[in-house]
Amino acid sequence: GIRIKGSSTRNIQQKNFNVYARKKYGYDKIKCATLLPNNRDINGNRITEYDSFSLRSISEEARVRDQFSTRLIKDVKSQTTYDLKNSVLFLNGEFWGMYVITEKFSSEFFASHYGIPKDDVVFIKEEDIKEGSQEEYTNLINFMDLYSQKDLSDSRNYADVSNIIDIDSIIDHYAINIYLATYDWPNHNFGLWKYNGNKINGNEFSDGKWRFMTYDLDYTVGKTFADFGGVEGYQYDMFRHMDRAKNKAPTNLFVSLLRNEEFKNKFKEVFEEYANNIMSTDKTNALIQEYSNKVTDLIGYTQSRWWGYFGGSRLENIAYAKNNYQNTILPQMKKFFEERKKYALDQMKQYIR
Repeated sequence: GIRIKGSSTRNIQQKNFNVYARKKYGYDKIKCATLLPNNRDINGNRITEYDSFSLRSISEEARVRDQFSTRLIKDVKSQTTYDLKNSVLFLNGEFWGMYVITEKFSSEFFASHYGIPKDDVVFIKEEDIKEGSQEEYTNLINFMDLYSQKDLSDSRNYADVSNIIDIDSIIDHYAINIYLATYDWPNHNFGLWKYNGNKINGNEFSDGKWRFMTYDLDYTVGKTFADFGGVEGYQYDMFRHMDRAKNKAPTNLFVSLLRNEEFKNKFKEVFEEYANNIMSTDKTNALIQEYSNKVTDLIGYTQSRWWGYFGGSRLENIAYAKNNYQNTILPQMKKFFEERKKYALDQMKQYIR
């Protein structure tokens, strides 16, 4: 089965799709070890069966930033995100351009990744309860709103939060998005999930705590907007950006947690780890080179397929798109990581004293 996916992206010509295994078409699982060949569960076992996956169109540079950023954080243990792989799509033999194959969040996704029964999965994407009851969502938001107003420097209140929310997970979620300068965040493009069943021996993810999901990192890595105040993306103060949303969950809870010394110090350590290692220039420059070698041609062909021609021949338009990607977009992304560390660490020290 196949469906068009997305919200505002439904308006673009190059559609995004969800693909589902349906028993009425033959099988209820897609058994394909090479669909996402590097995809593994928490025990390091390869995931070779899927109930569904998504195809996200890549006709402009924001989507490149998304998959670039997602690859950087894929191995962060406390952060749930999806595996992905570039592809080319043909529909009825017609070239539809560059797409990225991604996993689709579902109860089966959490079951296969975390070794838990799918019937006991609860997960939320923003204000939408995907699996579980509406009561679960209401209880979570009420809890966040309530404890954001409490004194979380008090060890008893902090323990209450730690029993409901996985602390490593909320720290990583905010560290990632702040460091990457994710524009359409916070309180947007996030999810939370938990396991509702009995504790499973040896499985730390069966403790019933809520954990964060990070996805849709399109507007990151140096992409700028009018309200940036004329500064480059790497200079933008994401802590002040986050402050605009501190009256609503889950950011209200995160900001209140920063009043706790243990939490504050742990966040600082994690944020510095992103700056120094997880998103170091050694790693990002290697990825930039890979995206230069493997994506440039596909970007050119895909943009000419969907954007039409802005004067000149088809080949001239392909050459323009490739040149823009190679000599404008990728250098901007490269510079973001070269310069981001200094600004982000300075901003963190000013915000968290």
